Amino acid sequence: MTIRLSSPQAVLLSELMSAGDRGVFKSTGYGPASMLITLGFAKWLRKYDNGRSGTLVITKAGIEFKQGPAA
Repeated sequence: MTIRLSSPQAVLLSELMSAGDRGVFKSTGYGPASMLITLGFAKWLRKYDNGRSGTLVITKAGIEFKQGPAA
């Protein structure tokens, strides 16, 4: 099965990869973030403002997807 990411999803995944454990601050309603969570490539580390925003971090599955298949 091939997983294709939209441009905003790919950019966000790259930002998450660069940020590492620090994560990226995003709105919880942001579509690309929701899709990365659904795919298992990201997760909410913390949520703020009654759950309207939070710190998004990359998961192990996201790192493996970003790095590509092992040779």
